[in-house]
Amino acid sequence: LNVSTLEADMLLEESIKVLAVGTTTDEEREKAAQQLRNLSGTDTGRKAISKKGIEILIRLLVRDDITDEQHEHAVCALRNVALDDDSKHIIGENDGVAVLMKLIGKTTNAAVREAAHAALTNLSTNQKLRAQIKAAGDIPPVATQLELKAKCNLEARRERMRKDEDRRRQAEQEALRSLSLRRMFE
Repeated sequence: LNVSTLEADMLLEESIKVLAVGTTTDEEREKAAQQLRNLSGTDTGRKAISKKGIEILIRLLVRDDITDEQHEHAVCALRNVALDDDSKHIIGENDGVAVLMKLIGKTTNAAVREAAHAALTNLSTNQKLRAQIKAAGDIPPVATQLELKAKCNLEARRERMRKDEDRRRQAEQEALRSLSLRRMFE
C-alpha cells in the first residue's frame, strides 16, 4: 500500500466516520478497521493515524459488540502505530496499556492476544509505558514475557557474536594453512 499524505488522511477520515457511528453494520466496521490496519503498515498511514485515529482504535478495542476480526484489525493497527515514539505517548495518554492488558485477559482469539502482546512490546521501549506494563500486574506473563524476550534477544546477539568469532577464527586458520601450503611448494 503506497499512499500519499492526502490519501491517508482521506482514508482515515472515512474509517473514523464509520467506526464512530454506532449504527454501522459489522461488515462496515470490519472494512473500516481493516482499512486502518492497512494504513498503519506505511509511515504515511501511521503518521495520519497518530494524529487522529489512536483514540478511535482504543475505543474500538473496549467495545463488546464487535467481532474478533474487528478486534484483530484494530489491535494490529495499534501495534503498528506503536512503533512511532510520538504515538506511544498518545496511546499511553488514552489508557492504551490498560486496554491492551484487559484485552489479553478477556479474548479467546490467539491472533488478537498475540497482536496485543506485540503492541505492548512496542510500547515497552518507552520507559514510562514499560513501568505501566509492569505495574499493571493483572497479567504477569506480559511483563515476564517482555523481560524474557529482552533476555532472548541478548542471548541471540551473543550467540551471533560467538558464531562470527568462530567464522573469523576458521577463516584465519584456513588462510594460515593456505599460506603454509604455498610456502611448502615454493
